[in-house]
Amino acid sequence: SVKNCSFNNNYSAISLVGITNLTTTNNVITNTLNNGIITSDNEGIYQIIRYNSFKNTSLFTGMSGSGDGNANVIAQNGYGAHIEYNIIDSSGYIPIVFVGNYDTVRYNYITNYNLTKDDGGGIYTVSRNITATGSDIGYNIINNGIGAKEGTPNYTKPGSTYDTHGIYLDEESNHVIVHDNSISNCKDGAG
Repeated sequence: SVKNCSFNNNYSAISLVGITNLTTTNNVITNTLNNGIITSDNEGIYQIIRYNSFKNTSLFTGMSGSGDGNANVIAQNGYGAHIEYNIIDSSGYIPIVFVGNYDTVRYNYITNYNLTKDDGGGIYTVSRNITATGSDIGYNIINNGIGAKEGTPNYTKPGSTYDTHGIYLDEESNHVIVHDNSISNCKDGAG
């Protein structure tokens, strides 16, 4: 487990590759240039990410990695995760992104996000050719999805609709239960 640690001024604070059944709890993560906590390539199996505090993640344009999987606070790729009771303040892109089956995202407080990139959400999931079943998003408080169109390719292209969502279910997301969340001051509530 990773618990009761302080991470300050890192590129990415915690990167997990090939780790299962890990608990990451009661950590304080501040001033990261890229990701706060990331699991890679469907290897984040049965992760518990609880009671962590994140402040100032990926706020310097051009300093994080480019493309998907970068500039996120918590990026969970796997299944059976519990992402709960985290406090996330001021992130360049997506505070919580998860891809997989039977993930639970509950009781998180998220504020001030999408500050350097756009086309994201406070909580984001995507299926992309997998059947994601049994995931639950509930009892989260999400506010101040600011957005940064300048941080998104082709944002000036006619017909572009890059927005900032409170909860964003993208590309073939299915079988995700969304309930009892409070979303305020975002361009779009749920997408």
